[in-house]
Amino acid sequence: MTHDLDNPDPYWLEFQARLERVLLRLDTDKPAVSASTHSAYLKACRRGLLLVPGVWGHEASPRTRSYRRAAFRYWARTQLYDRYDILAGREPRFGTVAPETFSDRGLGLVHDIEEHLTVCEGHLDAFDRTDVEFPPKPQSKSKRIGLSTLPRGWRTRLWKVVPKNAPYRDAIAVMSVIGARPSELTKGIGVRLDSDNKTLIFRVNGAKVTATQGQPIRVIRSISARPEADHLRDKCRQANGVVLIRAACRPGRLGDTVTHYGSVAFPRHQYSISPYSYRHLLGRELKTEDTGREQIAAVLGHISTRTGSAYGRKARGSGSRQPTLASGVVAAKGSRAITVSKPRHPGARIDRAGKGRKPS
Repeated sequence: MTHDLDNPDPYWLEFQARLERVLLRLDTDKPAVSASTHSAYLKACRRGLLLVPGVWGHEASPRTRSYRRAAFRYWARTQLYDRYDILAGREPRFGTVAPETFSDRGLGLVHDIEEHLTVCEGHLDAFDRTDVEFPPKPQSKSKRIGLSTLPRGWRTRLWKVVPKNAPYRDAIAVMSVIGARPSELTKGIGVRLDSDNKTLIFRVNGAKVTATQGQPIRVIRSISARPEADHLRDKCRQANGVVLIRAACRPGRLGDTVTHYGSVAFPRHQYSISPYSYRHLLGRELKTEDTGREQIAAVLGHISTRTGSAYGRKARGSGSRQPTLASGVVAAKGSRAITVSKPRHPGARIDRAGKGRKPS
């Protein structure tokens, strides 16, 4: 039996007044949405309504928060209108609730609507509040962060604290010379000495390789004069041929090892040194040497010159006074053709991936 909507009972009058107040806050004059938006809104609310109203309403970017507000208001309108239609003995206009769901269409349905009104009021209050302060989200740990605070020659200083019998000593030497990824060292990198007894030739099986990304194979030639490179030359002379440098561990373990030795070499340094610190420093050195963008992409194992723009920045001012050919890299070639990306503005230089800077 449906409820008598014309019953002048004070409880019923208060219920109707509360319902009208909430519906007014829900912008009931909003136009209908498409079927795909309808599904997306309901899906978002099924996840969001499990959270505390304040968390769902505030711990998000402004764009996401605006979307959640719209989704919630749409969900609340559909739920309340459908239940009210059932209470009035009409067919639900949005079809989100089946009439047979409620065996008692009298006071039990009224109580169900009141529960929904309580949920709506709580979330609407949270969305409307502007005085709520949440702790800032932790910043992402950039692989380049802290590089500028390291002293010159930090690679060699770190190398000196690595024990001669350390299990990953050879892998650290390769990372220092060519900026190899940890995952590439777990696969194995071939190293041999050229006929001049000086040039090191590295053959790298690339990581992060897909059908359209990365270099499956790249060959790098280096004449680096740092102690790490001399260590690799000695290894090649002892083997009288190609030496396979392979770290028999997971990439994360190799990264932890570099971080450990970095903390030993620089106990007061604020940021942790990682294998990617070598890659970013190598990228910086190559750019400071005015190495071509295609060559930088080949060294780092990229298929596009745009990716390399995120690795290190060209040193300017006093930071540009580095030794001649500090990177040690004299040539590099990948197994795939490299795509040259164009700056957005003629004559612009690219400091970050995909973002061009207008020439001054």
